[in-house]
Amino acid sequence: MHKHIIGEISTLSWGTLTFDPPLLADLQLPYFDIQAPLPGPKLAIIAGMRPC
Repeated sequence: MHKHIIGEISTLSWGTLTFDPPLLADLQLPYFDIQAPLPGPKLAIIAGMRPC
């Protein structure tokens, strides 16, 4: 998996995730990443998307 950052403001960044396996090569998933100011547990929220 590769993280492509499109924008960044303070502790928030956003962009797309891409993948190496040929079956997933054309897939690009949007993401938002929020960094907490202090170390601690991490949480991942993944939601399905469908094209319009």
